[in-house]
Amino acid sequence: MSGTALADAAGLGPIEIKAMKAHGYETEFAVGVTAASATLGPLIPPSLPFVIYGMMANVSIGSLFLAGLLPGAVLTILMMLTAWKC
Repeated sequence: MSGTALADAAGLGPIEIKAMKAHGYETEFAVGVTAASATLGPLIPPSLPFVIYGMMANVSIGSLFLAGLLPGAVLTILMMLTAWKC
């Protein structure tokens, strides 16, 4: 949600873990899902690395955001399937 993996893990991580534990998930699973899902932040817009790269390389930031949608969606679906099978 913030565009960086560290901010997603640190900011939303405790809230996500608490909610998952309240719904009966084990702590290890909740922490694993939170850590793995935080890595999607740099792919899915708004992505801070895309903005920095776009400004430094003079590349369209909108094009970079569009380029991150498909890989981000695929990885999100694969992560959902993995969590569902566990």
